[in-house]
Amino acid sequence: MYFALVMAMAMIMVTGHLSLVSTTESDSDLLIVKAAEAIMNAMIEESEILVRNAVPEVPKGEAYNEHRENLEKFLQETAEYKSKTGDCQAKRLKYNQSTSAIMKTYLVENPNATAEQKVMARLLNKHGMRDLRAKFKSLLEEVYSGKYGTPTKNIEKVYAEYTAKNCYTVQKNEL
Repeated sequence: MYFALVMAMAMIMVTGHLSLVSTTESDSDLLIVKAAEAIMNAMIEESEILVRNAVPEVPKGEAYNEHRENLEKFLQETAEYKSKTGDCQAKRLKYNQSTSAIMKTYLVENPNATAEQKVMARLLNKHGMRDLRAKFKSLLEEVYSGKYGTPTKNIEKVYAEYTAKNCYTVQKNEL
């Protein structure tokens, strides 16, 4: 799975795939939604720290200006998403789309990647990107394995209501 793409995938899976699984108590829907939200918000926090730590180490020179700007844009998008103003769902969609597009360049193994892209991928991995991706993939697998319950057909409604009230307020330690 790829960095911010994991968040987008989680959102799609929570609102799509899981809603097809079964029909049981809606309390399990809330547990699943809370778990997925906690994972996504923790990933946002940890990704921000990782990128913030990597920015000062981006090599100097014109060849790396675009890459430095990409990481700074990532941090700007994160700050905007975490701000208290604006429509939460619109901010989330924008955040997922923009950060996925930014980071895809460095995360998708591409035999045609430039030397600079390869350097950036190594830099991000040096700061823990590979470990972060593995950690969140594992956490999301727990959600989809049924650890937090079996979703009902109402999970989309529960998800929408929960996120409308709790955008970016779920604590990482709720898992």
